[in-house]
Amino acid sequence: MAEPGQQQDPVTRAVEASQRGDVEALEECLRQGVPASAKDVDGCSLLHWAAINNSVQCVEKLLASGEDPNVLGGILVSTPLHWAVRVGQLGASIRLVNAGAICNIRDSQGLTPLHLAVQNTHIGLTAYLLAKYPDSRDFTDNAGMTSLMWAAYRCYQMFPLKILIDSGADLNAQETLQGNTALHFAAQERNITAIRELLAAGADPTIPNKQHETPLDIVSNNRHQKIQRMLKKALRRKGALRGTFLDSIKDNPKNVRRIHFGAPFVCFALATIFFQLLHFGVAIACTLLLFGLAMYAIRDVSWQNSYLAVGITVTEPLVMLHVWSFYIYPFVPWYLQILFLVSITAVFGTLGLISLGDPGVIKPNLDKKAKMNLLVEEIEKNTINYFCYSCYVNRPNWSKHCAICDRCVKDFDHHCPWLAQCITMKNMKLFILFVFSVCVSSLIYTIGCFRFLTTELRDISFELMLQRHCWVLLTAMLAGCHVFFMTTLFTVQCINYLEGETTNSRIKRKRGQRGEHGHNHSHGGGHSHKHGQICKRFCSRAATQTDEPTVPAVIITAPATIEATSLQI
Repeated sequence: MAEPGQQQDPVTRAVEASQRGDVEALEECLRQGVPASAKDVDGCSLLHWAAINNSVQCVEKLLASGEDPNVLGGILVSTPLHWAVRVGQLGASIRLVNAGAICNIRDSQGLTPLHLAVQNTHIGLTAYLLAKYPDSRDFTDNAGMTSLMWAAYRCYQMFPLKILIDSGADLNAQETLQGNTALHFAAQERNITAIRELLAAGADPTIPNKQHETPLDIVSNNRHQKIQRMLKKALRRKGALRGTFLDSIKDNPKNVRRIHFGAPFVCFALATIFFQLLHFGVAIACTLLLFGLAMYAIRDVSWQNSYLAVGITVTEPLVMLHVWSFYIYPFVPWYLQILFLVSITAVFGTLGLISLGDPGVIKPNLDKKAKMNLLVEEIEKNTINYFCYSCYVNRPNWSKHCAICDRCVKDFDHHCPWLAQCITMKNMKLFILFVFSVCVSSLIYTIGCFRFLTTELRDISFELMLQRHCWVLLTAMLAGCHVFFMTTLFTVQCINYLEGETTNSRIKRKRGQRGEHGHNHSHGGGHSHKHGQICKRFCSRAATQTDEPTVPAVIITAPATIEATSLQI
């Protein structure tokens, strides 16, 4: 800082102009004779400062003035691209890459720009660098660690690790110090997301490090049961670990889905038998024990990802039909019998149409070259917030990538595990009809059970009624719960539909996000357009986007703030 009355050094003024993004002041300094390659006392060039502060116009001016995009500077002897990538400045990084910046230059720690993008979880930059420099995916740092290893070690979400896997990174590469693979690092950090993605991509769990430890050995030491099961399953698939007959059944996804779908049928059938043959107190105890054992057996099962909920959805109407046919129908008027059968038929019909139908799936981009070209195009157009890194498609309004189905769908409302399907504006009418049918059939069933039980109580005692018809009473209580919850859901969905709103957009808005776009993988926004209203607000996407700011919100002015050393392992 110059003393009052003293004129500031031209290079210092140029540095401050680059930091602030003041292109006019920078041009004045260049006209006064300051070279574009000028550096401050720390050896940091003007281009370094413009890049780290995302001063895009200053970056372009310095490059046009002949500055080398790969100039080295700073404590870590790194390039402007290193600086821009470290703090996630996408705009400056794009200008540098288009001007000839390369990604194979290592700083004094051996880190390339791709390493820094991964370490700091800059998803867009990681994808852009991989698209522009595909060979950089397996570059190593001074410890022999690839970007994939850093992702397994530092990133606890699906991205950018999945982007590296999709780019063809070496899944089984070993670092030089201890011979660890990406799986070893994920096991060490108990990074379950990384382990799942690496195993799904074909990473080898049998590779030992220099201490002769496999990833399973590392996980066994930190006692993470779920990761142990995942690794043992992978080892059994490779034939490296002998499994039992039960393991062979559990390791087959088709068998697991069938068991989950059929389990509710078995449980309800056994419960029916208990109440037919045993004293109601013993039957209740046996039923509770049965369902307790069932819940324990499926304690690690995700209801979202299994067919268990669908099995329950199918089984409960069948149980209602069974009880109705054997006990209830003589005690209700003919019109309620017809209405009950119509509503039950509608339940099964809408369930089949929704579960087997297309909710509006956006076809993923499968061509690798086309994926990379589209990715670069979207990033350079500054529309990356609308891009899905899983499907490699530009998502339309109100679309979302469903993490359960692993696909992008249009006009996403929510994923319904009870139907194993995404609910969207396309199948919303069917879903509302399904909910209404469940509500009506449950209400009629509850009324029928009440009429049946009250009639029985006129002739027998309450205890004898429980002995004979306790199962009817329990199913009536279950149906009553359905009436309450389904009525609430029906009301909410009708309000959403009439307002042209979705559940997803409401949640996004409450979280302070835009409602137009969304993605479970943390790389999307949203937009609050309401499609179903008479008065619609139209606005282009361009109106909601801004170019890179000329003056950054926070000006980075000290090399120490960006040249932090990497973590030691």
